[in-house]
Amino acid sequence: MARLSILSVLFFAAASLSAPNYGKNNNPPCRFAPLYSQDDVLEHPHDFARDFLYWEGHFHQNNVGYNTANAMTYDGTLLDPTTGLATEKHPFSAASKE
Repeated sequence: MARLSILSVLFFAAASLSAPNYGKNNNPPCRFAPLYSQDDVLEHPHDFARDFLYWEGHFHQNNVGYNTANAMTYDGTLLDPTTGLATEKHPFSAASKE
């Protein structure tokens, strides 16, 4: 998974909050990207950003993407390809990533 800078995430969050809701999906599937064409993203980027942030929010939580007890991120978390829910994690992190 590609990492985004805080500025990028804030930009997408602000854009999705201030944009009109085109109503594609309030609960997108975890593999939502193939539902969009390049034209869809260019014409209505807020829909794609909303779906992206929906699933990114599932990752940025305790015991999935990071450990709140020590503020360390996990090196990887396996996701169910159908539901997008966390199934197993690597209980370690490389020091170079912190």
